[in-house]
Amino acid sequence: MHNVKPSFELRKARIGGSTQFIPAALPLNKQENKAIRTLILNASIKQKKNSSTQKHNDMYSFAYFLAMEIYDAYKNEGASCQTKNTVHKQAENNRNYIRKRWW
Repeated sequence: MHNVKPSFELRKARIGGSTQFIPAALPLNKQENKAIRTLILNASIKQKKNSSTQKHNDMYSFAYFLAMEIYDAYKNEGASCQTKNTVHKQAENNRNYIRKRWW
């Protein structure tokens, strides 16, 4: 789960008539919460995708897809790690807006 926890979140702020995403640090409990939600969301998306394409979809339960998502996160690959990496890249691109933060 350590490979899926995001350190930052992007908050919307209206600056000069346009909306900017400002990176903000997350406390540890919110990091864990977002990691668990991301794992569950991606596992359910994979299950729905598989159930619509496979004939024998009863053989693959949600627990199977959740286990596969956790295993992919352990190897630092998969949809959950990609989500974390995109958030971190956006936070790095928008780091010059940190000085306009008021919270």
